[in-house]
Amino acid sequence: MTRAQHYRRFLRWVKPYWKMLSLAVLGMVIMALTVSALPIMIKQILNGAFTSKDQETIQLISLTIITLFIIWSIASYISIYAINVVGSRLERDLRITLFDKLIALPARCYSDLTNNYLSAIFVSNIKQIIDTTANIATILVKDLLTIIGLVTCMLYLNWELSVLILLVAPMIILILELMHGYLKKTRQQILQASEAFTQGLLNTIKHYRVIKLYGGHLHKDQHLRNKAVHIHHTEMQQATIRALIIPLGQGVIVIILTAIIYLIVQQIYNNEITWEEACALVIASMLLILPIQHILRINNHLRHGKKIAGNLFLLLDQETEIDTGTKSISHARGELVFEQISFYHDTQKQYSLDNISLIIKPGDTVALVGSTDSENTALIDLLLRFHRPTTGKILLDGQDLVDLKLNDLRANIAMISADEILLDDNVATNIAYGNMRCMHEAKITAASQASHAMEFIREMPEGLQTQVGEDGIELSQKQCQLIAIARAFLRDPSILILNGIPAATTSESDPLHNALETLMHGRTTLIFTQHLPTLKNADHIVVLRNGCISETGKHQELLNKQGFYSKLIQSYSGTKKPAG
Repeated sequence: MTRAQHYRRFLRWVKPYWKMLSLAVLGMVIMALTVSALPIMIKQILNGAFTSKDQETIQLISLTIITLFIIWSIASYISIYAINVVGSRLERDLRITLFDKLIALPARCYSDLTNNYLSAIFVSNIKQIIDTTANIATILVKDLLTIIGLVTCMLYLNWELSVLILLVAPMIILILELMHGYLKKTRQQILQASEAFTQGLLNTIKHYRVIKLYGGHLHKDQHLRNKAVHIHHTEMQQATIRALIIPLGQGVIVIILTAIIYLIVQQIYNNEITWEEACALVIASMLLILPIQHILRINNHLRHGKKIAGNLFLLLDQETEIDTGTKSISHARGELVFEQISFYHDTQKQYSLDNISLIIKPGDTVALVGSTDSENTALIDLLLRFHRPTTGKILLDGQDLVDLKLNDLRANIAMISADEILLDDNVATNIAYGNMRCMHEAKITAASQASHAMEFIREMPEGLQTQVGEDGIELSQKQCQLIAIARAFLRDPSILILNGIPAATTSESDPLHNALETLMHGRTTLIFTQHLPTLKNADHIVVLRNGCISETGKHQELLNKQGFYSKLIQSYSGTKKPAG
């Protein structure tokens, strides 16, 4: 995508704020006009003071200049304020758009999203693209109009000298830019040399065992000495360049300015120009330098903006999760059939799951043991249709999951994990989460009572309306799980997934145990656990080994076989998880 395409696409977000943007542009136009009028005003005040010696003219022009400055200040305030308002709203809109996109991405994309990447995209990159766009807009409007106004003013004062100055001025600015660019290049070389030295130090610390074991002190010492010497040479090179280029550049500029001043003085002596006009021309020329420098550097802003915009649009152009299902299902019976399921994840070099075939009847409780975290995640993601099987298919009540509408499928499933977290909201919103947010409070209360969460909720200051999370009351992990169970009761799913929940003890007095027992009743339940009491009560136990089903049966049956399952049970130490 080209630079122009990036900015045209970016303008779609700007369009709704065209009124505020127009106000900013109007302020910039007024600022450019007032600056452009300044040399004329100075000429008039000098003429009144020294030529006509008219006190009233001097006072009038002085008041005019003060008025122009006040107008310029007001226009500057309006412009800066309007630009910042538009920029802040654009930041908000971009973050919301990016967040909406992030939520809609397929599950496979999340593994590539790091904390640093998201922080860069959502915070620094958005801020930078807004600031860069504002700078470009300011240059194209205010600075460009200021240049046009000042050039017009100079031509009005004396077109011959103005043409000469306008021919020479770019040379001076070009010399300044070349000096700036060359010095910047040498600074980057010093920075690179310093980074190489730092990396050498870090490698020394990282590999100190090998260095000390094999006596590599001299080698490392020489290596770092060379890098330190390189930094010294680079710094001396920059010092030499600065010592030469700065006086040389300044000398050339002084010669050019001296020649121009000499020509202006000659024209004053020959009465070809008044000295008031000459002063006005010099002031106009000085006012031209800064906006011309801004114009010359606009390409840097454009290049930087293109890079950042490319990062933003790379995320925005990701394909969202597509629902290809066409069949509806209201409340499933809960029969699950895995037909020769294999799954190969892009980030792994081997199958996470290989030829899994399994039939789970409605209402059965199935415990899956021996699997690794990646295998558990793969099975759950396939069931929730975050991923699709590489081969094979999964059936729910005889229907391929791929053919079911995504919302209907997920509405029939609830999941409770060992590491449940809370939203920064009240308890009721945490229970009636997502598409259950419109549930009546009576149903939320009933779900809380069924999960035994009401036992601690009623002790809170505002009950169900109590704020929890970072901005409210902190709950224990067990309380978070009880709220997750209440959420599952409110959904009333056909299929229940318990992922790593060893917290349910066999004690009948334990609220979590009782809540899970009630929740699991009559529901197809998949339990990923090694908790022995849970395994004893499961209808079926499926033993996974290296992504394949190695054994199936009840707890006692598998123990009697003296196979892989019995070895797993023997290897359990408390709640430690065995290797897969």
